[in-house]
Amino acid sequence: MQTQPYSTNEQQSQTVSQSLSVYASENNFPTYSQHLNDKTAIDINLQKEIHPPSRLQHLDKLHLINTTWRKSDFQKIRIINQGHFGIVWLVKNLTTQQHMAWKKMRYFTDQEILEVDNEVRVIIDAYQFSNEKQLSFLPVAKPLGFFLNKNEDQAYLVTEYCEGGDLQIFIQKMMKSNSSISVEDAWSFIGQLVLSVQQIHQNRIIHSDLKPSNILLTKEKKIKLADFGLSRKLQEGYDYILHEGGTEQQFAADIWACGIVLYELLSHKHPFLLDNVITSKYELINNVLDTEPPELPEQYPESMRNLIKYMLIKKHDERIAAVDILKIPEVKASLKIQNNDSSK
Repeated sequence: MQTQPYSTNEQQSQTVSQSLSVYASENNFPTYSQHLNDKTAIDINLQKEIHPPSRLQHLDKLHLINTTWRKSDFQKIRIINQGHFGIVWLVKNLTTQQHMAWKKMRYFTDQEILEVDNEVRVIIDAYQFSNEKQLSFLPVAKPLGFFLNKNEDQAYLVTEYCEGGDLQIFIQKMMKSNSSISVEDAWSFIGQLVLSVQQIHQNRIIHSDLKPSNILLTKEKKIKLADFGLSRKLQEGYDYILHEGGTEQQFAADIWACGIVLYELLSHKHPFLLDNVITSKYELINNVLDTEPPELPEQYPESMRNLIKYMLIKKHDERIAAVDILKIPEVKASLKIQNNDSSK
């Protein structure tokens, strides 16, 4: 399989958007995904049997999480992450003494309310979909609660706390210690990440902002996807478009983002940034359009290096799909080991 140049503006837009979204927030650039994702068509169903606070009654599925918590029910410990859409804190529930994470977001303007409501709806839907299928591997951080502050201009999304940090921290630790991930662990991370993405895709959810800081790790190094602020769920029968060979055009950008994440996991470098330094978003766009990533370290098997190349094919309809990645023997073997470990 050979990489191909762009052939349409649409393909360029999808690929560049996903590449920018991976690192834009760390460099204070607005992501193109904010403009490409049309969240104005969200179907909001009022369920009268649910009685959350009045400001939240337009949100469905809130009966699945706690809406009675208040800030006073928690002790703030430290900031975990900070991005364009909010600040994530490690907190302790004072009743249960359980560590959790909450994401504090602005909830004042119509656009802010729309974006927060969409994130809450998508993460609940993604978790419920996987949980109802009784999957041994749950791909998202479990949503636990959602509430507003007294003035109802700040929203708090509470989720499970993943003690292993995130993949960005994991990569930074390797860089500081001048170490690298083992081949076995690399296959494990590849399998887990692609399986997580494939499972949310089965529920017609596009993440749209996959990057190392949005990929959480449990203390057992199990992957959980987080931060669905730019995600959207495709409407069945409208924009859920399947192409020949089963390649789903709407989902190809998430696979591209996985390729960038995994490239950095192996090389500690972004595939389209010289020395991990970006001077402008236009430089990144030009690099994505005009260059190919440097070769990955030869300590990793050719099959792994080629797989990541296939994930970074610029032409979306030739890019490898999640379902095909999961058929690769090494990926299947890594997931089988994961399942065996989980059942012990």
